Amino acid sequence: MIEKLLQQTEEWYQSLVTDHGRLPCSLGGTNAKEDQFVFIMDGLELDHVEKHEFMRFVLREEKSEYFQYGVLNGVFDDETQSIREELTLTAGNNKTALTSYWYVHRDEDGHPTIEFKKRLSVDDPCNYIPTSFLCEHAPAEPAKLEKYHALWATIRDKIFRKPAQTEPGATELSYIDLLYKHRETIKNAFKGNDKGLNSLIALFDYDDVLRDTPAIQEHLANLTEEQVYYDLMLIKDVVKDLDAVSQEDTPRVIVGVMDSILERIHRVSPYQLDTIPFDALSAENNELSFFQDVFSRRFAYALYNAMRPDRISMSRAIEHQLSQIVKFPCNFWLSYKLKKQVEEFLAIDRQLLRLPSLPQLRQEHEWLANIIRQASVDIYNSGKFQAQGTSRYLYNLIKSNLADTEVYTSNQEADKTALMGQKSSNTKIGLTMLVVFVLFAGVGTVDSLKTWVTVATASHDFNLQVKRVNNPDLIASVLPGDYVTKINGVVDPEYPQLGTIINDASEPFVTLEIFRDGATKSIDAPLIFDGERQLIGLSFYYISDSRKLVTVFILMAFLFSIVSLLSYVSAGLGLVESSFNYIFSLCYMGLVGLTVYNWLTVGFYFNLYTAIFIGFGLIVVKGLYTNVWIPKGWVNHD
Repeated sequence: MIEKLLQQTEEWYQSLVTDHGRLPCSLGGTNAKEDQFVFIMDGLELDHVEKHEFMRFVLREEKSEYFQYGVLNGVFDDETQSIREELTLTAGNNKTALTSYWYVHRDEDGHPTIEFKKRLSVDDPCNYIPTSFLCEHAPAEPAKLEKYHALWATIRDKIFRKPAQTEPGATELSYIDLLYKHRETIKNAFKGNDKGLNSLIALFDYDDVLRDTPAIQEHLANLTEEQVYYDLMLIKDVVKDLDAVSQEDTPRVIVGVMDSILERIHRVSPYQLDTIPFDALSAENNELSFFQDVFSRRFAYALYNAMRPDRISMSRAIEHQLSQIVKFPCNFWLSYKLKKQVEEFLAIDRQLLRLPSLPQLRQEHEWLANIIRQASVDIYNSGKFQAQGTSRYLYNLIKSNLADTEVYTSNQEADKTALMGQKSSNTKIGLTMLVVFVLFAGVGTVDSLKTWVTVATASHDFNLQVKRVNNPDLIASVLPGDYVTKINGVVDPEYPQLGTIINDASEPFVTLEIFRDGATKSIDAPLIFDGERQLIGLSFYYISDSRKLVTVFILMAFLFSIVSLLSYVSAGLGLVESSFNYIFSLCYMGLVGLTVYNWLTVGFYFNLYTAIFIGFGLIVVKGLYTNVWIPKGWVNHD
């Protein structure tokens, strides 16, 4: 029996795809007499839990011993690293079930085709997650049962039923199908009346429902239930196949016609939203009549369901992205990509929220805020201080895009206190380092940097370029920027040679050869005594290798403190802070290596600066070892 039911379900879905281009969510049941029913569940105003309860309620009401269920899912494909659509069809009872899985392919217009993938036999459906919700559970709450009774009462007469003895293919056309079949005859019979059946039947003429909504709404503007009922009372005189309809059933006919044209809406991509005239459907810009409002609400659900494959794909992609971020929080590219995905997802919702009655969107926003917050909490609780910038970034993602959700508002204070606490501590460290830099090393570092730049960009290759003239006897003959190309016969001396040349001088002066503007002149420079030694009285642009190392170290520390401070106001910069700090630490260790080499070749002089340099180096080594997971994550992360 189960094999037969699954085969029927598969054949039905294949016909739905071929004839209508649809893959709806459906529920069916078979009782002990083998009477069957099936109905399409798309458009039900129920959340996820309520939908499962309602399905169990229906199976119980219909005394079904077997169930049939079809649903379109989004599945992550490990091979392509993307979300793909998959149709799942199930038939079974509380003891056993059969499930078939089908690949879904779509052409450029979104029309689907299905391809068989595999079949799975389930021995205990009630404990198998994909089918457990179809098995009997504790009854729903009384308030929910009342809601389900009322809902089932409105749709049970419109569902497809197949008695046990009915032969395949012996079903009759529905009332709505007959209206469609005889639409031209009906329009001619009731033409000239824009309040009744003529306007309602005119809806069948619109194939492109997405773009034709203004024209459809125009037909519904003056439509009245009373006139439609009056026209349907006379329908037998126009079309013999059609019987008169009771006043109680008239709203169902009207809604049935609406739903029949809304079935023409297949898969809708986010790019098609800009082509939909939402203004014709929104009560914000227009005062809608009763049936215009009814159509807008049903259109909203039809559009929502038509976008469901893309929304499922996008939500699964966001979930996958978050799982990858939790595994390696320092991959800031993933976090930037996640931000773009969330914004694209919510941009679709901003369009859909212009339509009435879509509570599912609010529920999905709560879900989205919850999974982002949970990822932020998981990263925070990992204990990895360097990953806290990512945790704060995810928190700010919720704050910027989902601040109206209950997930954000109910946890706002606690989250802010926890996530911003370490941020404040890190910022204080950066501020302290910046203050120390400005007070103790700022002026000297700027002077060293200027000297380094001047030497590196000098227009000539001479070693000694005059920076300042301190000897009164040379003020008139030597200018800043001049080059000293020879001293006492020593051609192009280097700065460290000056002391030796002056000490070896036999006269109270030295002979300088000055180069300026392409010309050379020779002058005698009297030596001056500063109380300890004799000097020429000229300062030169010169920076030693050790001074270069110190300058680089100080600039790196300054940059580190700036990044720490800016991360306080920029969540995006806080995201890259951990990787930047690790690179900074590696560069510092390279600087330490160069310094050690310089000590080995020139000489080692232990002083306060040397002690600070070595002490800071040991701290950096410890930090590199503790956070070695950062480079490993970059190497191993896909």
